[in-house]
Amino acid sequence: MCGILYISKNPFDGRKCQAALKTMFHRGPDNLSSSNIKNHFFGESVTVSGLLTGCDIIDQLKAQELGDEVWLSHRILNDSRCTLDDMTLDEISQKLGCPIVVSEDSFLDLFQEHF
Repeated sequence: MCGILYISKNPFDGRKCQAALKTMFHRGPDNLSSSNIKNHFFGESVTVSGLLTGCDIIDQLKAQELGDEVWLSHRILNDSRCTLDDMTLDEISQKLGCPIVVSEDSFLDLFQEHF
């Protein structure tokens, strides 16, 4: 099972994303799941991935069964490759107990590499 992090204000967007991938590739990403991460650090009205913190990611994903890896957008990272609360990908991965895969510009590229 692969985990995919999908950030959105709309709780149904994650399911739409999964359905769209299935339609586009005519094969089942049944082993993909998505999570909407709320931005508690800056407030729930903030829905851009570039303002998401490592703590929010960890706090909201740690109780979930994440599978083999979690996919994140590179936009959560600053130039030092840390989140706004100075967490590294290794720290997030360690706290979640799951490898992190970062998409540079397209989750579509990651999807094509994995499926």
